[in-house]
Amino acid sequence: MNISFKLLENETEMEKVINLRHKVFVEEDGYPPEAIKNTYDNKAIHFIATKGKEVIGCVSVILSGSKSLPFEDFIDLSPYKGEKIAEVQKLAIIPEERKGIAAVGLMLLSYEFIKKNGYNKICIFSLEKKTDNIRLYKRLGFKIIDKFKFYNVGNALAMILDMNKDSVYEKEKDKRKLKEYFIAKKLSDAINSIINLKINE
Repeated sequence: MNISFKLLENETEMEKVINLRHKVFVEEDGYPPEAIKNTYDNKAIHFIATKGKEVIGCVSVILSGSKSLPFEDFIDLSPYKGEKIAEVQKLAIIPEERKGIAAVGLMLLSYEFIKKNGYNKICIFSLEKKTDNIRLYKRLGFKIIDKFKFYNVGNALAMILDMNKDSVYEKEKDKRKLKEYFIAKKLSDAINSIINLKINE
């Protein structure tokens, strides 16, 4: 069965996202339950990967505008003051799909959305032990800028992507390879559906 990518559209899908976050972050990684849902969800854009009626992956994007980002609860972003920074957070994939295209597809969809809204930097963090996630972020051009303790779960790595300078995805050869190898046509419809989705701040 094919995987589809889309913008989260309703409360039923949001409930499925919260359940997926709980399974991945609380049950697997030991996050405190209060860490999987907060007020930032209300202003975030959420993308999901689905297989049939099942939500197999999710990710959230928050555009900074004049407000702070969740990232700033842990990392000082003052060196980037004045720049348009978006945060990608809560990337969660069910275990049996982690070697597939879901994570890459959700990250590329987030990237395209952020770029369409005129942002030039993306911040993200991952638990240090989540080596597959870190490998994916580095592959896209993210650079580690700091390490911090995340609740009582363990060390987390803070990462930033300069979309104008370090983005592997902007290099035509690599962009083509990522789209053709990982996504083929699966992501094109999702990207086209959000091409005009812009946030008024």
